[in-house]
Amino acid sequence: MNFHAARRGFSLMELLLTLLLTGVIALVAVPGFLRYARHAALAAGANQMAMDMLRVRYLALSKNCRYRLRFYQFDRAWRWEEDLNDNARLDSFEEVSPFQYLPAGIRYDCDGILGPPSQPVSAPSAPITFPGRVMSVGPTGRWSVIWTIYLSNADSGFELELTVN
Repeated sequence: MNFHAARRGFSLMELLLTLLLTGVIALVAVPGFLRYARHAALAAGANQMAMDMLRVRYLALSKNCRYRLRFYQFDRAWRWEEDLNDNARLDSFEEVSPFQYLPAGIRYDCDGILGPPSQPVSAPSAPITFPGRVMSVGPTGRWSVIWTIYLSNADSGFELELTVN
């Protein structure tokens, strides 16, 4: 009689082959996933900013007053301010939103961009193209200036622009 022991587990060769195949798949998939994640972060930052701009416009229309949107380039932030008496400054009774921040790795940047859209042959002078980094929208829903904001993902080279006219 010939009794064979029941085979249990995997051989060393099978485990090494599985690890090798997993490593090759990871080498191919991870860079693409990271690139997608960086691009998604840039799009999320631009979408959040665009939604706040729409909100500010809606508030100006619904409350029949002026609102300002103020950008802080080096803090990668923005916020809106109510201007009920249209005096172009913040009074104690006027509402201010909390700061909104761009996602990690996203910044106001215009390096390597040809713009603004009205003159796409030269580089913009700054990533925020309106004076004082403040724009306002009045009770009619019209913005005070035509403006463009350039966003970029610092480490991937993805760039995006928001323009309002």
